[in-house]
Amino acid sequence: LDQARILEILELGDESLVIELLTIYIQDSEVSMNEIEQAISLNNPKMLRESSHKLKGSSANLGVKTIHSITSQMEQFAKLNDVASASLLLAELKESYRQVSAYISSTYLTK
Repeated sequence: LDQARILEILELGDESLVIELLTIYIQDSEVSMNEIEQAISLNNPKMLRESSHKLKGSSANLGVKTIHSITSQMEQFAKLNDVASASLLLAELKESYRQVSAYISSTYLTK
């Protein structure tokens, strides 16, 4: 999580804004993660492209660089109808999401 990006958001409002955005990110990204897994299991490149794109965008907005990078790659594979290559990134995405989610929860959401 890019702390500089969090500081930029803090400049726009107070800490409650950051907490609200991070809470929404966790909730929405959980849905996107499930959609990505489902798209891979169904071999559905359109669904994979859309769900990867959504998670990529929300991750970029908050400076979650690792998830942004992985979902960007997945989206590109999906555009090429190459779900198999995207699926090779799933374990890395899940681990990165687990780490980011735990960090956000322990640092910002448990106060």
